[in-house]
Amino acid sequence: MPRGKTFLERVRDVHPGMACDAVRATLGAPDEINDTYEPQKYMPNRIGFSYVYYVSMEGQSVEDSNRPAVRVHFGADATVIRVDLCWIEGAMGG
Repeated sequence: MPRGKTFLERVRDVHPGMACDAVRATLGAPDEINDTYEPQKYMPNRIGFSYVYYVSMEGQSVEDSNRPAVRVHFGADATVIRVDLCWIEGAMGG
């Protein structure tokens, strides 16, 4: 499902401390879920996870492999730590 301006307006409702179920209710199902680990090389511990939502901007092809994305970071307690708007190169969403 394409996401654009309306989706980005809903992202403003996501805030630190918000539960992952509430984020899904606000933004819908994520395109990706990624684990977050401690910054160590040997057997790092899982310390959280993130939801990735690909955003389709006006005039952008769904096949475009470089696109903006929203990443919602959660701690081990499954509550929001922070929200980032980033650019994903080679994104496969659509």
